Amino acid sequence: MSCAYNKTEDWRLGRAGVTSLEFAIVASLFFMALFSCMDLGRYYLIEHSLRTMVAEAARAAQADPTLLLSGNGPFLQNFAKAAPLVNDDNLSLTVLQSSAVTPGPITITVQGAYPFRAILWAALNGQIQDSTQLSY
Repeated sequence: MSCAYNKTEDWRLGRAGVTSLEFAIVASLFFMALFSCMDLGRYYLIEHSLRTMVAEAARAAQADPTLLLSGNGPFLQNFAKAAPLVNDDNLSLTVLQSSAVTPGPITITVQGAYPFRAILWAALNGQIQDSTQLSY
């Protein structure tokens, strides 16, 4: 054995698991960032879907006021189909119409709410709410 060989071997001692340790640290940070981005994207997707459903429900109620009398059953299901990631059971749409007795424009107000449970972003937990008003 030569001295150069022993120095190379001594240099490598103690570095056996460094690559695995570095990978574990970097991979955990990468996956945390990845899941956080996915969770944030899911929040904004549900928020956009709720906004779309509320706007479409307001337009439909304006076009056909008899839908207001049907309650949230079939009226709700028509607009929940537009958002496949929104669970129909947790969605609530409320349609209100101002009194037609008073002179002036009639206002239809649609309010929607959907509970959201984030995986990593605890600040996003709670109800996602949106409201739309149409006057005619």
